[in-house]
Amino acid sequence: MRGSGNLNVGKKIPDEVSRIPTVWANLLTFFAGPHNCVGFRFAVLEIKAMLLTISRAFEVEKAVPEGGIGRKSGSLQHPIVLTEGSKKSSLPLILKAYDAQSL
Repeated sequence: MRGSGNLNVGKKIPDEVSRIPTVWANLLTFFAGPHNCVGFRFAVLEIKAMLLTISRAFEVEKAVPEGGIGRKSGSLQHPIVLTEGSKKSSLPLILKAYDAQSL
């Protein structure tokens, strides 16, 4: 058995090594690379199924007037509410129960 005798799972990583950004880069769950999540495609499928279920059960409306939503760019883009002056990412929506009789 290769290397199984010296493996110590509970061993603490030294502080000087744990501060290096690349040490934990492989732990981003859905990140590309040799250690990415094996269930990535299944999770994406589940999210799509959930969104389809929500779109059939609810009517979705914007809670902010047209032009009130902007983008905050960084490593990822996030929606922000421009009228609040906040830099926190948010996308307020109004969900109403779908009424099939109104058709």
